[in-house]
Amino acid sequence: MIKILAINGFHDDKEPALHTILNSFLDGAIEKGAQIKNLNLNEYSIKPCLGCFEKIDFASKSDQCYQDDDMNRIYPELNNSDIWVFTFPYTFCGGNKDLFNFLDRFEPLLHIDNITTRNISRGKVVVISTCSFWDEATYYPMVEQFKDFCALYGMDFAGALVRPDTRMLNHLSSDNEEVSGILQAARKAGAHIIEHSEIPDVLVDGIRQDLKERKQIYIHN
Repeated sequence: MIKILAINGFHDDKEPALHTILNSFLDGAIEKGAQIKNLNLNEYSIKPCLGCFEKIDFASKSDQCYQDDDMNRIYPELNNSDIWVFTFPYTFCGGNKDLFNFLDRFEPLLHIDNITTRNISRGKVVVISTCSFWDEATYYPMVEQFKDFCALYGMDFAGALVRPDTRMLNHLSSDNEEVSGILQAARKAGAHIIEHSEIPDVLVDGIRQDLKERKQIYIHN
């Protein structure tokens, strides 16, 4: 059974579109037999990294940080999962302190095997993110950062499901034809990664597609 760790860097009530896309993705994965565990970062105490790299024994595989906070409870969950799904709202300036601290605390998982043997993968990473900006190019720097993150920690980058212009998406009902298409693409993406270990471009494009009603929504609001 494939295990997915859904790492949620958002609050459900503040990001309805992001929550709905994530749930559609996970529903598709569950249909294909995946086991899901949700990790809501705002429910954990994760302190900023102290930068004490000289204390880490990268050959020991102890998977523990010298800071005794909730990260030491999370490392085993990361190690026991086949797919990490990072879900968060994106802005130019970051602004997600919980996610930043979390990503900055992965050094205990950096083993010498990942550095010397690049062709061995420990799992896959999927990014699901929404943004109020119209242009999907807003996401390009973030996506490249996650690709570098995957290379560093021995993970395969399976794809980024990004949804720009969510302010408009939140105004549309779930039975809107275009919204239904986006959610269907997310559901299929969840199923596809379980069956084929990848997310095809056609499904990525289906989630980030431009919406016909964009101009009308912004004129009336």
